[in-house]
Amino acid sequence: MPTHSARSIVFEAVRAAAEDFTVRTDVIANHDDNRWWPLRVTDWRLRLVFAGWSTRISYNMIRSFQRTIDAAEMLGFDSLAAMSDEDLVRITASLGMVSSRVGYFRSVRDFVEKVELGVVADPRSATSDAAIHAIRANIWGASYKVAQCAVLYVKGYHCGIFPVDSGMVAMLGPCLGLTLSRGDIAHDDMRKILEYCINTDAARYHDLIDRLDYSAYIKVPASAPVWWAHLALIYFKRRFCNRHRPEECAIRNTSAGACIGSMCSGESPERGGVRKLIIEGVDGVGKSSVAAALAEDGFNLRHFPHDRSNEDLAKTYRDRIANSHESEIWDRSFISEYVYGTALRGASRLSLDTIVELGRLFVANGGAIAILVADTDEIALRMQNDGRAEEFDSVRHTALTEQYGIVAASLADAGLISVFDTNGFSAAEVRKRMVGELSLWRKS
Repeated sequence: MPTHSARSIVFEAVRAAAEDFTVRTDVIANHDDNRWWPLRVTDWRLRLVFAGWSTRISYNMIRSFQRTIDAAEMLGFDSLAAMSDEDLVRITASLGMVSSRVGYFRSVRDFVEKVELGVVADPRSATSDAAIHAIRANIWGASYKVAQCAVLYVKGYHCGIFPVDSGMVAMLGPCLGLTLSRGDIAHDDMRKILEYCINTDAARYHDLIDRLDYSAYIKVPASAPVWWAHLALIYFKRRFCNRHRPEECAIRNTSAGACIGSMCSGESPERGGVRKLIIEGVDGVGKSSVAAALAEDGFNLRHFPHDRSNEDLAKTYRDRIANSHESEIWDRSFISEYVYGTALRGASRLSLDTIVELGRLFVANGGAIAILVADTDEIALRMQNDGRAEEFDSVRHTALTEQYGIVAASLADAGLISVFDTNGFSAAEVRKRMVGELSLWRKS
């Protein structure tokens, strides 16, 4: 897993959260049977209702909420559906926002009828995405956040859904550098990113659970532990992010710390994400075009041409890394010296070991390294279309590609690079993938 990729940043955030004693206590208390969405409720229709009613319920209100759903469960869904609005108001009075809660219940009743008629997707059997979409589109008051919670409760804790609340969208997601859309859809953007990260690295999360001895207290499924990770991050957000003290953030003390923002700060909120990026690759692969596209996010471009007079290039690059500023993109770097020196000039002034050392320094300083690749025919066609056909030399290209493969293998073994295939993609499309996969910082 590349250091400072979205996957590694999310993992470090979950690890820091899960290691905290108070978060651990909360996770253990709510993993096997959640206080907001108890397993004893077996009627899927009531689960839909209670998931919606659980919104805006704070810790201080949990007992009132439990009494309300106890009373509603004893009556049963059908009896509730036959009640007048006045009676439903009396049942939900202690929760507040009674008009909204009654309106939500009535809409759930209508939705259930549509499910039974086969008009809309049944959340019990539909895919998670389809079920969330159906609930959001057909139940009044069901935002993406509510729809996620409802589908999770209907399907069961370990169905693979990661519910995302408003605090995660407003603070935690931007702090981790996650790219989210504006508006309600941001909840689903973040859900999908987190689910992808946890599913892709499921074995690593299971190892973390075992190392922290959670398995001694909770029942962990064999599938990706998405529910466990959700609880770890949601309770970390409630216990720490909501206190608005970024200087006390445990995630900042992890290997991802240089990429973590301060969105919880009342005085100077700031997005997180990778703020320094090296883009490398053979001529014609699209480096400069992608770098120019990323400049639209607020990055400053730096280019380091070949300097044949420099007798201590290693020191030069160490100094450049130490003095590098935030929001920088390096179009070529020490990697180019090794590749072009070895392939075209007979020798590199930097050894492969030095390249790895400099890569470690750059990443430790909050950066990431991206190597772009493309097929030879694709590169030749691009250069022809750009009016640079005479610059393409197949022998030269092959030599450079071979050396990039060698240096990339060493950097990949150290977890220092991400590789992006540009075949068939525009610069804008490659930029979008890089922003998502590397959690790149954005100016706004």
